[in-house]
Order: sequence, then C-alpha cells, then structure tokens
Amino acid sequence: MNIPLKYFAVFILFFYFSSQVGAKNKSSRERHADTVLINKYLSLGKQKHKQNKLDSAKRFFNKALMLSRVAKDSAGMVNAYIGVGTEDYHRGDFKNATANWLSGLKIAELMKDQVKQLELNSNLSSVFLTLVNKKKATYYTETTYKLAKALKDTTSLITALLDISSREGIFGNLDKEAYYLKEVVKLCKASKNYPYEILAYLNLGQSYKDHKDYKFSLYYYGKADSTSKAHQYKEYDRMIYMSLAGVLHATNKNKEALKYIKMVIPLARQAGASARLRDMYSLASNIYSGLNNHKEALHYLRKSNFLKDSLFSVENEAAIHRMEIEHRSVKREKAISDQKLIISRNKLELQEKNKYITIAVLATIILAAISVAVYLVYSAKHKANNHKLNLIQKEKEVAILEALINGEEKERSRLALELHDSVGGILSVTKMQMSILLDEHHYLSTSSTFEKTLFMLDNASSETRSIAHNLAPQILFQKGLNTSIASLCEKTNGSTLNVVYYSIGNVDRYNSDFELFIYRTVQEGLTNVIKHASAKEVIVQLSNSNNVLNLTIEDDGKGMDATSIGVNGMGLNNMRLRTIAKGGIFELSSSASGTTIFLEFDITPYTLKNINEPIEDFSLVKN
Repeated sequence: MNIPLKYFAVFILFFYFSSQVGAKNKSSRERHADTVLINKYLSLGKQKHKQNKLDSAKRFFNKALMLSRVAKDSAGMVNAYIGVGTEDYHRGDFKNATANWLSGLKIAELMKDQVKQLELNSNLSSVFLTLVNKKKATYYTETTYKLAKALKDTTSLITALLDISSREGIFGNLDKEAYYLKEVVKLCKASKNYPYEILAYLNLGQSYKDHKDYKFSLYYYGKADSTSKAHQYKEYDRMIYMSLAGVLHATNKNKEALKYIKMVIPLARQAGASARLRDMYSLASNIYSGLNNHKEALHYLRKSNFLKDSLFSVENEAAIHRMEIEHRSVKREKAISDQKLIISRNKLELQEKNKYITIAVLATIILAAISVAVYLVYSAKHKANNHKLNLIQKEKEVAILEALINGEEKERSRLALELHDSVGGILSVTKMQMSILLDEHHYLSTSSTFEKTLFMLDNASSETRSIAHNLAPQILFQKGLNTSIASLCEKTNGSTLNVVYYSIGNVDRYNSDFELFIYRTVQEGLTNVIKHASAKEVIVQLSNSNNVLNLTIEDDGKGMDATSIGVNGMGLNNMRLRTIAKGGIFELSSSASGTTIFLEFDITPYTLKNINEPIEDFSLVKN
C-alpha cells in the first residue's frame, strides 16, 4: 500500500507543538522524581523524532510509558502512547499505532483533556484515511473539528481543517481539498505558524498533482521549500524532495527527479522510516525506468518489494507481543495467588478488628436512626404549625372580607336611605310645588316646557327609588330569594340580553346574611355578563333538594381565562372566598362558547327553624 506523503507530515507538526505542551507539563521541584524522569524521556523522544532517529525516539517513548504506568501518571501515559503510536505509524505498523492511540484516547477522555483528544482523533483519522476507510475517517475528522471549535484555538482549527482537506482529497473531492488548504494557509500566515504553513503547501502541491496541474503543483512545492529554508525546518527536507521528485517524474523530467530521489533516500534510511523508504524505492524504480536504465529500475523494484514483505512481518511481531502479554498475565496470576495466601494468614487478626468495626457501625446507624426520627417529628410539628398558621391566616382574610362586605352593605343601606328620604323627598316636594304653580297659572298647562319639566321630575323620582331599592333590596327581606332574584332577572332583561330564571324545588327562607349573599352573587354575575361577556342569553337557576342549594349562572358569551380569577377578577375572587367561608363549593368553567358559575351549599345551618322567625332587614328603605 502506498501511503500518501501528506499524512506523515501531520505527525511532525504535532510533535513540534506538543513539545511546548510537554514543557508546560514538566513537574515542579516539589513533584516526585519519577514524574521528572517521565518528562525527560518524553522530551528526548520528541527530540530524536525531530532528528529523524525513529528507533531512538521509540525507545525513549517506551521508557516514558513504562515509568508512567508504574507512577500512575495519566498525562505521562497519554503523551507516551502518542509518541509510541507515531513511531509505529511511520514504520507502517498501523495496527499497533492504532492500538496505542486508542489507549491514549481512553485516558485523555477520562481526564477530559480536549487538547490531547483532538491530537489523538486527528492521528486516528490519518490512519483510516491511509486505509481509505471513509466511514471511520469521516467520524474522526468530524470529531477533531468539533473539538477544535470547542477549544477556540487557531492551531487546533488548523489541525482540523488539514484533516478535513485530506479526507476530501483521498475521496476525490479535489476542489474542496484545495479550498480547505488555502484557508489553512491564511490562518498560518496570520498566526505565523510556519510548520503548518509548510504542510499546507505540500498538500496543495499534492492536490494539484492529483489534478494533473503540474505547474501549480511545482509552485506550491517550491513555496514549501522556500518557507522551510527561510525558517530552518530541515525535518521537512525529506518530504519536499520526494514530492518534487514525484511531480518531475510525472512531467517526464526524470533526470531532475533522479537528483531529488538520490537526496531523499539517504535521509529516509537514516531515519529508519521503512514505510516511506518503500515508496521512495518504488518511485526510484519508475524514474530509472523512464530513463531506460532498466538495471537500476529492477534493483530498486526488488528493494521496494523486499521492504514491502518485511513490513507485513509486523503481524508476526504483533503475535509475539500478544504471547508476551499472556506470559505477563500468568506471572500476574501467580503473584495474585501468593497475595491471597498472605491475606488468608492475616484473616484471623482482621476478624477481631472487624468485630469492633461492626459495633461502631451499628452504633452509628442507631444514632443516625434516632437523628432521623427526631428530625421527622420536628418536621411533622413544623408542618402542623404551618398548617395552623395558614388556617388562621385564611380565617383572618375571610373575617376581614366579611367585615368589608358587611360595612359595604350598611353603607349601601345608608345611601339608599339618603336617596329615598332626602333626594326622593325633595323631588316629591318640588313636584307638589309645580302642581301649585299650575293651579295659580292656568296658562302653564299649555306650555310644552312645563310639561316636559314635570315628566323629567317623575323620571328622576322613579330612578332615585330604583337606585335606592338596588342598593338595599327591600323585596329580598320581605319576600325572599325566589321572588327577589326573579324580579332582578326581569329588570335586567332587555332587548340585547335575554335573562331566563328557573327555580327548582322549594326555596325556603334563610337567614338574612345568607340570602343577601346569594342575591349579591346573582347581581354580581349579571353585572359581569353585561360588562364583559357580550352574551345574548343568560340563564339563572336556583334549586333546593335534600337541604342542598345550588345556584347556576350560565351565559353564551365569549368566555374568559378561568385561571386568572385571583389576579384580575376581584369580584369573582371575593365570591369564591365567601362561598368557601360559608362552607360551600365554588366552580367556574369558561370556554369560547360561554361561562358557567356554579355554587353549592349545605343550607342546614342557614335554614330558619321557625317559619315565623323574624328576618333581619338590612334595608332602611320601606317604600
């Protein structure tokens, strides 16, 4: 399998920037010596990798990994797994590279270290892009991009965009690949991130080579070379030279291509990058073939095939590695058995200690139970007291309401008396004087103004009497609920509102306070219908059955919000509170087709025991 050059370049960049993170992770003087040594091994591994000494780099990373496991240093293990996996990847051992990176990713996720999660997800995306596994490559590139957005870091975003561009390129979306790479170049220039800028140029060169646009391919490879030399990043020489050799061979400039391939092969041999060296041998074979030097072409083809076969022997190494792990497992099991034997010897000593521990635990449980019981008793008393306080508060509210309403009724009676006796008397005297005036001046009988004045006096007198009776309904105290409500409904009935009254059962006489409450309820209900309901018909029904009195007021109006009674409907809220205070049931239902008010009472406490028992008359108006 030929591994695209662009995926190997990602790791050089990660090692460049993660070295800065490693510096931050170095322990302080107070930390344990093992942690200092772990960071030292990690730093040496990155240094050797930067020098293209992959064997030495892997040895240091393995040392860091072993020591991190012993010291239980999670951060050290994550960095070590990244390092070992990277060296495996550069050698073409994708299986072990993936295993190491996945191990590191599990720890990074437990640590909630998003920086390391991004790095490991990016590494895994490169593996699956190399293996052309679209589903898994897409998953890891998208995960990398999400983490980059969460971190809000330019370097992280560049990493994610490089992964996405590689994904688009490997799956044939070459235009999208070039677009993302140019965005990376912009970000790199703005942040002066030269290593990633070099990598973006290399990938753009490869993208245009895939487009067969060799002019632009050479242009971007040249940009990568000049940027690398300007900022002294020699570790990119191997990738740049191989890229230039590839595009020159594609344009049949095999002599120039041979110059670059001869420069890059010794660098790959020195680094021990077997997977890349195999591709270089294959390219060298093609270049010599283009130069008709078939002997050298065959020589390098054999080297490439031999190296390819040796790389596949990694499977055997993995099997040996598994057997070695199994061997360690056996040793571990033996150690566990020995530990169990020691534990059994100490069991008798522990039993005595456990006895005291059990007693202490039981005592603690008993104390906890007593504490809970005391708390529950206190809580119950507290709730009972709160309930009593709430009842007292409600009783106070009802008492205040009753006092207000009684005061209101007395004020109504006083006003009615004033209207009837004072204003009504004045109007009567005025009318009498007008009659005397007519007798003295007969010509006034022909005056329309005088006649109109007498008519207006009659209307004023009648209206004053009506207002006085509404304020203090004399008919209620004289004839009871049935007659007074029927009269009230008849007076309310008009051309725009039809008021129908039904009486069911024997509606007896009740004490004056209760009768006045029912009458005022009907009066309030009819007033609300007239003011707010826009109704055409309203039905008032009063029924008595088995000492249960029901009052229903139902209209066909536009309805209302029944849940807003306590907020906006002061009259309805007072009606509800007084109903409950008198031991009754209050229900209100409303919809777009109308509103219904329903009251129900046990009238036993309010029924007059003696039919001849006098009823207190709140009205001061007698005529």
